[in-house]
Amino acid sequence: MITSGIGLNKICEQMGHSNHTHDEDRLQDRLAALSAQDPVPLCKTDLAQIFQVTLPDGTPGVLKVYHGSDMANEEPGIDLLQAAKGVAAVDIVAKQKDAILMRYLEGPSLGDISRAGEDAKANLLLIEGIAQLHDALPQDLGGMVTLNRQFRDLFALDFGPNCPSPLRQDMARATELAKDLLADPKQTRPLHGDVHHDNAILTKDGVKFIDAKGLVGDPGFEMANSFRNPHGSDDTVRNPDRARHMAQIIASRLHIDPQRQLAWAAAKCALSIAWNAGKTLNRDDAEHTCLSMLIALSDERL
Repeated sequence: MITSGIGLNKICEQMGHSNHTHDEDRLQDRLAALSAQDPVPLCKTDLAQIFQVTLPDGTPGVLKVYHGSDMANEEPGIDLLQAAKGVAAVDIVAKQKDAILMRYLEGPSLGDISRAGEDAKANLLLIEGIAQLHDALPQDLGGMVTLNRQFRDLFALDFGPNCPSPLRQDMARATELAKDLLADPKQTRPLHGDVHHDNAILTKDGVKFIDAKGLVGDPGFEMANSFRNPHGSDDTVRNPDRARHMAQIIASRLHIDPQRQLAWAAAKCALSIAWNAGKTLNRDDAEHTCLSMLIALSDERL
């Protein structure tokens, strides 16, 4: 789910779709049901067709019409964003079983701010935005996906004969960290689940998050993905001083122990490597350097 102008452009580039064909009758039905009009095709993903539209109040919006009869695995994230009621989250104007109508977000992503040389500013905005989002969410939100389920692909990962020994060792260590963290949650709460700089838009009303997964579990997981982001900033994300500083700020604002936060970051990095590999890890991964760094930092006394 992408709702900023910048984000929409990026997802269209990533998906590589130029064919805007769609079911016109179905589109018109959804427009009428959600009181939107003036659809302009933006892109087509594996799950849905996305249009810029005009909302009932005359402001720009985004309509996402899913190809199937429901929202597939995106429904928990949509429910979480809707529960925030526009506080640090994109405003979900209306939804049906197979379509959602959102307010269009104007502004740069925090990823663009970081890549423009203001990474420290972007990180502060990201952390503060998550604090605001968590404050806005109810503590008990049904229908969310558990962190144990989220990590099952890491736990089921096999290693092929060509997997480098150092990567195998680091993945095994990160898997141990993940299991220990999951076995000892400090708190259980609803989580955005995919917090990183390109899922946060700096609008005139502050940071607004998009593309939530809708998870539930230990709050230390929430910022884990941000340590390996934004994309396209390898030198930045592989700087251990940056990771240490982020962990300290998170500890101050979100009250998560720095070592525990860095352990969650290592676990999430390993999970991403597992997702990239599929069922079997049989070669080195570009994120191995980041994983090694995060594992080492999680053992430091900051």
